[in-house]
Amino acid sequence: MAHAHAGDGDLPNPDITVSRGSAKRSYPFQGDETLEFIPLGAGNEVGRSCCLLKFKGKTIMFDCGTHPGFRGEEGLPFFDDEKVDAAAIDILLVTHFHVDHTAAVPYFLTQTTFKGKVYMTFPTLAICKLVWSDFIKVSGISEQPGTSLYTDADINEAMDRINVIDYHQQVEVEGVRFWCYNAGHVIGACMFMVEIAGVRVLYTGDYSRLEDRHLMAAEMPTYKVDVLVVESTYGIQTHEPRKSREKQLIDAVESTLMQGGRVLLPVFAIGRAQEILLLLEEHWRNHPELHKYPVICLGAMAKRCTAIYQGYISQMNKRIQNLNDARNPFEFQYIRYITSMSEFHDSRPSVVMASPGMLQSGQSRELFDRWCEHRANAVVITGYCVKNTLAKELLEAQPDVHKLQNGHEVPLKIKVHYISFSAHADFIQTSNFIDELKPSNIILVHGESNMMMQLKKQLQAKYEHSGVGVWSPDNTDTVTLTFHESKVAKVVGSIAVERPRTGATLQGLVLHNNLQLTICSMDEMEDYAGENGGLRNLIQRQLIPFSQPWDVLEFHLSRLFDSIVQVSTDKDAGLKDADKATKEDKKKKKAAAAGDMALRIMDAVTVRKAAPGLIELEWVSNPVHDMVADAVLSVTLQALSNPSTSRAMAKDEAALDQTANIVRTMLAHRFGSAALAPEATGDAAETGGGGEGDVDAAAEASVVRLEVDGHEVRVDVRDETVSCGDADTQKKVEAALKRIMSCMHPYAACSCPTA
Repeated sequence: MAHAHAGDGDLPNPDITVSRGSAKRSYPFQGDETLEFIPLGAGNEVGRSCCLLKFKGKTIMFDCGTHPGFRGEEGLPFFDDEKVDAAAIDILLVTHFHVDHTAAVPYFLTQTTFKGKVYMTFPTLAICKLVWSDFIKVSGISEQPGTSLYTDADINEAMDRINVIDYHQQVEVEGVRFWCYNAGHVIGACMFMVEIAGVRVLYTGDYSRLEDRHLMAAEMPTYKVDVLVVESTYGIQTHEPRKSREKQLIDAVESTLMQGGRVLLPVFAIGRAQEILLLLEEHWRNHPELHKYPVICLGAMAKRCTAIYQGYISQMNKRIQNLNDARNPFEFQYIRYITSMSEFHDSRPSVVMASPGMLQSGQSRELFDRWCEHRANAVVITGYCVKNTLAKELLEAQPDVHKLQNGHEVPLKIKVHYISFSAHADFIQTSNFIDELKPSNIILVHGESNMMMQLKKQLQAKYEHSGVGVWSPDNTDTVTLTFHESKVAKVVGSIAVERPRTGATLQGLVLHNNLQLTICSMDEMEDYAGENGGLRNLIQRQLIPFSQPWDVLEFHLSRLFDSIVQVSTDKDAGLKDADKATKEDKKKKKAAAAGDMALRIMDAVTVRKAAPGLIELEWVSNPVHDMVADAVLSVTLQALSNPSTSRAMAKDEAALDQTANIVRTMLAHRFGSAALAPEATGDAAETGGGGEGDVDAAAEASVVRLEVDGHEVRVDVRDETVSCGDADTQKKVEAALKRIMSCMHPYAACSCPTA
């Protein structure tokens, strides 16, 4: 949609830079400079990552996940908050396939009014369908009829609506330009850079700046960033070196096996699972004495996802790519996949990897319940754990008793190890990332409140004197940032033949199309209004001097137009036919005085007070609306040139016979009471019921009869006319009537002809 605004004279602030080649000149343009960021999830918590970015009338959603610690709708982002209008969201950008970032996508695409576009990388799309299908099974809610967040049919529908994007590929959607960088973390994970009207926002999602066994480190963007939205999962904690963590895991596994125990590795089926599988495969290959202990990966999804991994070797690090030249690194010799618990024969010490990673349900929880009473067994938690999950409880509370899923309580004797293989950035990575990126504003998400607060304090202290702002909003809170910058408009067509000169006047229209400004002549407007079908909506505004009271204008308009309604003074109130109003149009117009109002004429033209002594007409241009606008303009000018009708309005609102009585009294005072003729008592006065008699009676109510200098005079108060057979007498009474009406309605003179 393109909006055309009149040039130079109608716009208040010098904010546009007009350019043609190297020539530039400032021209005024008023735009919304407020950016809003609202977390609907991951605000002082880890889970249900989902954030909104609003700027320049555009709304972008980043990620759309669920909270692993809750079931059903309780685990969804806060879609029901008053700040959320799904239909107004233009784009959904998904950073990676983990449940806490994507599991709500099918719900949002099929159960809400969202009609925008969705983007994610190729590997993320390939794995998401498996993740979503597994989610509604592992969560347990699909077994309860009517409680599932979505169905397989919803998943298929969602898949059809998703677009794919490659690293560094630039995409533009209605003026919003975005691209993505490799984020490390998991295969296909990305950081999104979004640019709107020259302001850049980088949303990291989950990222890691350290290379591991199969993934590259997150990339460093080379563009200047105005707002950095960064995860704060580990706060000010630092990770141990990878070699040290790998040794701890191998030691815990070997010691448990040597004591005749079982080792449970609860993991997410995709991501860290593949990292640990690579480690175990290499260690088993190098230690034949361990071959008698089976290493089992439990779950069909892990096997299917590992096959997908094999198709994206090119997006992994050089180590994996070099290994792939000799053999496929994900075809394991010492690891066996089984798809269900019925295939698992628990007859000897073994190592079993099962999902989910936080032990809240599923196969990992089933094995934990089976093995938790035996001291020889061990569970090794390798990933980050959120609140309201069994894994978090084991690490923080260290209970002596465990409640099984069937409700029975048993003694808890299993050894619990925590060895982090989490691919999230720690404090050192985050601090170095910010130092190199040099953002102007930092918004922290995806972190428990204590972790986030510690990181916030560290960053605020570090950048205290650099002017960098740091925010850590709660869910549904709004971070508001303001960006003051010039707008650049391109001069095109015939008015660009001569180079714009500083101080000169440039006549043309400013076309606002997807946040791009173009100045052209009126005749060439259609040629430069956009690539998608040309100009679709032209919003016209006209200022008219009007010194009469607002009620006078409303009175005149009501005499011509049947449909007049009062509307808000919001600038956008009258633009119902526009495809999508700009943020500028949506800003509420400041009232010039108390009681300002606007009128909507024939659902086509909006009339409002623009300033003292000025009214503004606004309409979406088309043949019908233009005709209505012309009529409104004509009525307005007529009211301005013939103000006496302000009294007609007053007479219409008051009882006409009351006005006639006042005129009769004042004429009697002027010419004497004897001059008044007796009241008419003819047929018209006596006629009852309906028909023409009522009309005649109403007409007579506004008539005053008198005798002046022997001549019969008839005064019609409604029309302010005087009838008399003698011209001199008529002029005398007209002069008296004119003075009387001027006293009653001082806005203008009487309509009687002057002498």
